[in-house]
Amino acid sequence: MKTNIIKKQNIVTSIKQMADNSILTVMIQFAYVKSLKLKELRHILTKSNIKLILIKNTLVKKAIMNTRNEPLLKQLSGQQLILFSNEIKEPIKILKKFNKNDINIKINSICLYGKLYLNNKINYILNMPSEKNALIKIIVILRTPLVRLIKLLKVSGVKLIILLNKIIKNLEGDKLCL
Repeated sequence: MKTNIIKKQNIVTSIKQMADNSILTVMIQFAYVKSLKLKELRHILTKSNIKLILIKNTLVKKAIMNTRNEPLLKQLSGQQLILFSNEIKEPIKILKKFNKNDINIKINSICLYGKLYLNNKINYILNMPSEKNALIKIIVILRTPLVRLIKLLKVSGVKLIILLNKIIKNLEGDKLCL
């Protein structure tokens, strides 16, 4: 009897570790799916270093309680697969592609960095820029004003004073018009 309790505690601990270490957690509803299809899906996901598990809801509830995946507790009903990943778009793309072949597999909800997204927000997540692309965009946005400032500072001192005087006169002229 104690061995069953220890096994369940080990399962809860391992799920808790996966939940803590993953960026993305996906709850997948499935019904009438053959075990060969699930095995194929698990094989495809494992190649991409994505964990897919099927476990009792009571153990999942204990495991994800007090983690950033806690919002998923409200969505936990019925038989569901749980996917843990450190990639954001790849698992969803794989599931959507797999879903074209088998309509009995549906994404129920997604927890991304602790925020819950229901199945109608999947395209929102797929259209998000990757972390690398987002950083590049931020750098470009920040760099543009800096380039202008550097160009301005490269102008000789006399030209800079003339330019600043023109800016001041324009600002004073705008105040007079008010």
